[in-house]
Amino acid sequence: MTSYNIHQQIFSLSLASGIATGCLGTQADLQQKMDESLQPSIDKLNIGPWEVVWGPVAWKLNPDDASSSVDHSFYVAHNATADWGSRDLWNTYVVAIAGTATNSDVDFHEDVDIDQIVDFDTFASDGGSSAPAPVDPDSIDPLKAYIALGTANGVNRLLTIPSAGDGTTLSQFLGRIPAVDNTRIVFTGHSLGGALSPTIALTALKAGILSNISPGNTFAYPIAGPTPGNRPFADLFAESFPLVTVGPSAYQVWNANIWNQYDIVPHAWNIGSVEGQNLWDILRIYGDLPSGVALTVSLAIIYETKTRITPSGIDYVPIQGSKILPLPAPPTPQSFDELLAIAGPQHVQGYIEFIGAPVPPSLCEPPNPQATPVLRVIDEGRKRNKRNGEGRKEKF
Repeated sequence: MTSYNIHQQIFSLSLASGIATGCLGTQADLQQKMDESLQPSIDKLNIGPWEVVWGPVAWKLNPDDASSSVDHSFYVAHNATADWGSRDLWNTYVVAIAGTATNSDVDFHEDVDIDQIVDFDTFASDGGSSAPAPVDPDSIDPLKAYIALGTANGVNRLLTIPSAGDGTTLSQFLGRIPAVDNTRIVFTGHSLGGALSPTIALTALKAGILSNISPGNTFAYPIAGPTPGNRPFADLFAESFPLVTVGPSAYQVWNANIWNQYDIVPHAWNIGSVEGQNLWDILRIYGDLPSGVALTVSLAIIYETKTRITPSGIDYVPIQGSKILPLPAPPTPQSFDELLAIAGPQHVQGYIEFIGAPVPPSLCEPPNPQATPVLRVIDEGRKRNKRNGEGRKEKF
């Protein structure tokens, strides 16, 4: 028996999906690491009798490239007697999806390819099994649900990549879960996984892939995810996965993105749709930034708005969320480098400390939290604005 509650257990399982994301190697090398290490890592967490029943998958777009990290790692765990509180035992499956790997260009683009969008209903109609087709910006219907092309590409890959074990896809496995009344399933992931997990859950639900699971027994538990789509998509998610609060702590909820107020990533890619959780709030979450730092961040946000968000033709709106507030509050950064140094740990360590779940050790150098795509694009915007400024000085 474990002392960790069901949310802590699932958060640990989520983190376990990323134990190899700091490693470099071919797909075969990284798959072997996951095969040999995942189940022993879970066993050492003391979170209950969770067994890996599908996967793990360690997938790379370029499988023979030994100089980059895994592009996606994910798996399904099962516990026949998971305690959901007060000895309320459920036959539980958890789909755990890793976050962004530091050295994965594929992950970077799945995070930041938001300038093109995909019609969600069309995409979900065949369970996300077809390659996503971008929508013509001139044909956008403001009443329809759209998701970012990068998110759609990630969902398509996760649902269709075969397991190295038995060759089945995640979609096939989910459709074959036995129809038992006391079965529940949870989709979870951190960072990039926090955007992909609720989108996969909704795709699988709308496509009828989860027809063996009783209504109301499918849950999403995304953590630190950026925004997948527009307002109709967020509304569709909330309608399909009603918010459920089951405990006194802000992390003890279902069907909500768990987001740290001091984490920049969940503020992407909103530019004003939700007060307190949009890109412009990055200027305020660490206190009053020095004018130079504030100007740098502002110019980077303006550039990303023009180059990525505005061309999409939609306003990105976050799915329903639950805000956590780790204490103590971080200090106000006095330089851009300090901003990166503070924001990086808040994207990872802030959640670990607040939720209080055991953390599986990384197999290689842990991913650099400062390299998260949102921080990376802001840093690129800073460097671009600096070059442009130097160019103007030379010209004039």
